[in-house]
Amino acid sequence: VKPDIVFFGEQLPQRFLDLTGLSQKCGDPDFPVCDLLIVMGTSLVVRPFCNLVSFVNDDCPRLLVNRARAGECRHNPIAALLSGGADKGFKFDAGNYRDALC
Repeated sequence: VKPDIVFFGEQLPQRFLDLTGLSQKCGDPDFPVCDLLIVMGTSLVVRPFCNLVSFVNDDCPRLLVNRARAGECRHNPIAALLSGGADKGFKFDAGNYRDALC
């Protein structure tokens, strides 16, 4: 019996691709209309999931519920270039207005 999860190296379900906007035949993805993004219990290291926090609009609040910080913006220019830009991850600094860690 296989659990209802996707193992490393397996194809993601078509529904995931459709709702994230990663599909060629995407109708209305969920992320652009998201009012609050809640991320729970993850290291945000494995792609494509580590990039999902950047799919919401710039004014959408993002809450990370985790034991430790995860998915923070990289200040390394090479890492930022490889990930598509330095402003993609969580920002927990003092000037932050949209990201929270619980």
